[in-house]
Amino acid sequence: MFQDLDDTLENVLAGAAFPAPLGPVDISFKKPDKTVSFNGATVDLFLYSVKENRVLRDPVPILKFNNGAFERRLPPMRVDCDYIVTAWKTSLSLDARVAAEHQLPAAALTRLSRFPVIPNGFLAGDMVNQPFPVQLWVAQEEEGKSLGEFWSSLGIAPCASFH
Repeated sequence: MFQDLDDTLENVLAGAAFPAPLGPVDISFKKPDKTVSFNGATVDLFLYSVKENRVLRDPVPILKFNNGAFERRLPPMRVDCDYIVTAWKTSLSLDARVAAEHQLPAAALTRLSRFPVIPNGFLAGDMVNQPFPVQLWVAQEEEGKSLGEFWSSLGIAPCASFH
């Protein structure tokens, strides 16, 4: 399921208008810690939290008529997957790298925020057969979550990022 979601997000970002001077842009799903390295310009989407969304889950069982009898199933679980989106461009001078690491997430933010619901053409794997539209909330920070705490927990300096 998570690989299909990663592939779906990569499909959405593949159409982003990344700044031309930065060259081709890779899409990664690595944890941005002290040990990770990126080659070239990279937009990184790190999946850091998965939780059930009980507001969207319908508590009413699903009844399906099959071979002359009704089958009772639980409704599908609805989950929220939280990613932190960052950008890395390691082969530049400090000033150029900072500029690139601002331009790349801005382009990703612009692209992802275009879609409140991910269009079917971008869906990958089992995401294609979802019974509900796949909603996309971009740059919506939950109360009590701190990006500063996130970066501190990884032991690296903070960088431009969004949820």
